Amino acid sequence: MWTPVAWAPGVHKDDSPRQAGLDGYFIDADRIRFVDGLPQTFAGHERFSTTLFLGICRGIFPWADFAGSKYVGLGTHLREYAYDLDGTQYDITPVTSRDNQSISFTTVITEDTVTITGWTHGLVVDQKFRLFDATTTTVGGVTIAGTFVVLSVASATSITYTAASAATSSAGPTASTVDIEVFLAPGQEDGLD
Repeated sequence: MWTPVAWAPGVHKDDSPRQAGLDGYFIDADRIRFVDGLPQTFAGHERFSTTLFLGICRGIFPWADFAGSKYVGLGTHLREYAYDLDGTQYDITPVTSRDNQSISFTTVITEDTVTITGWTHGLVVDQKFRLFDATTTTVGGVTIAGTFVVLSVASATSITYTAASAATSSAGPTASTVDIEVFLAPGQEDGLD
């Protein structure tokens, strides 16, 4: 004989499993919601964007501009991003300083690592910086203008970064006067750093 079971909506963690069963309550649940007093499963999740972000997410902030366009801001320990409703990612990591310096670039043939010397930089590993309006456009076949990330810090006046392509020849140190933008430094990856 078929007997309907009347379950009360909601999940009650305070009662023992036996008592909750007698009273008609759920004591645990995963991916369900109650509609008209009955449990239903969630339909699943939808990927918001196919573009990955760098770092560990530390906060999310939704907002709308004055035109009513909606965005989501996402802050990680490495970068800050904004996403529109189409899932398009924008890197909005703020610039913290600008400078114009004469610095030297060194490349090694077949390697994509470039060494910068002669600039008291104050950068840390994984920090983003931009070089542009350089008096010399290439060193060892590597374009020196662009946005890069610090690979290693050798000293207060020397860093290395990964270029977009490998060098076609060993060159340098080659001096060039460049405009520099430095972006916000990375934060702690976890609370133990």
